[in-house]
Amino acid sequence: MAAQKLNYVILYKSESQVYGSASKDIALQSPPPEGVDISDKRILFITYQPDNEILSVHQIPIEEVMAAELKYPTKKVKEDDSSPT
Repeated sequence: MAAQKLNYVILYKSESQVYGSASKDIALQSPPPEGVDISDKRILFITYQPDNEILSVHQIPIEEVMAAELKYPTKKVKEDDSSPT
C-alpha cells in the first residue's frame, strides 16, 4: 500500500506538532491551532529527486503565507431525528 502524499510540511514556532498537506492551497488556507498566531506559521515544500537521490526542502515565502486567505472548518449541525407527534 502506498503512503499518503505529503509535499508540504506546516510548522508553528510555538508548537511541537508537525502538520502536513499534499496541496499548497490547503497548506496556505489552513488556520493555525487555537492560541497560535498566523505570523508563527511556516510552510516547507518537500520534493525528492530520485535521479540524484536528493531530498529538497524549500520554504514558502512568509509574505505568501501571511497573504493567504484562511478557511476555517464549518461546524456540521446535527439534524434532530425525532419529530413531534
